[in-house]
Amino acid sequence: MAGAQSRTVVVDGVRTHYIEAGEGEPLVLIHGGEFGACAEISWEFNIGPLAEHYRVIAPDMLGYGRTEKIFSFENFWQKRVDHIAALLRLLGIEAAHFCGNSMGGTMILAEAANAGQSWPVGSVVSVCGGSPVNEAARQVLHTYDLTLEGMRAITGLLVQAPQLRGDEDYIRRRHELSLLPGAWEATAAPRFSAPNRPARLPRPALRPEAIGVPTLVIGGASDPVNDPAFAPTLAESIPGGELLMIDGAGHCPQIDQPGVFNAQVIEFLRRNPLARR
Repeated sequence: MAGAQSRTVVVDGVRTHYIEAGEGEPLVLIHGGEFGACAEISWEFNIGPLAEHYRVIAPDMLGYGRTEKIFSFENFWQKRVDHIAALLRLLGIEAAHFCGNSMGGTMILAEAANAGQSWPVGSVVSVCGGSPVNEAARQVLHTYDLTLEGMRAITGLLVQAPQLRGDEDYIRRRHELSLLPGAWEATAAPRFSAPNRPARLPRPALRPEAIGVPTLVIGGASDPVNDPAFAPTLAESIPGGELLMIDGAGHCPQIDQPGVFNAQVIEFLRRNPLARR
């Protein structure tokens, strides 16, 4: 990530880390929700190429990476949305392209469909977002015990690129990020609920038909976490939605096939500049 700057600011009293690079129209990258997830690990193969064309801002969400480990048991989803909104206001971002992987993609889809949206969404790139996680994948993701072997299993599930799946240094980096104080607790917390209390909804209901900005849905043709058939269905339900299925990619196409991913995202964003709207 040559030229990228790691920055830390205080947002509404919360220590917040983000990576910034490049100039031009803002492009906000929102990472996924797995153990060890953060801007650094989700977008390390993308920030540099995308920053050649855009001002890239990749935050660590509440509870992830080097952002403070805070979790709201009242409404954890909205707390994270509000936190990113406050960061963007602090940075003076009034309109931006948004690209998110997995949970990050789901959050962007939900915000783009929200009439009172908190995020200034000018266009959407959803990467394996919006779909329920299949049960086999859920078992791997939810039983993580902070061991290197556990992270090896998560990496093997999320990453399909052979050169990374077998790279012990890469797996160890993911493992070390998951060991940051409070990281496991903040990631696992959504599953905790008190006895005899209704379960919390993990996310708002998606309303893809209400999305009114240019949207590109990206799916991995070999995604073991979501049903790959979900991406075409999602794209069809969004007015004017576009679809890109990437061969040789799983749940993180931006990691498995970064060359294809970067080129196609740049091409989509060029066709849909913020200046037109």
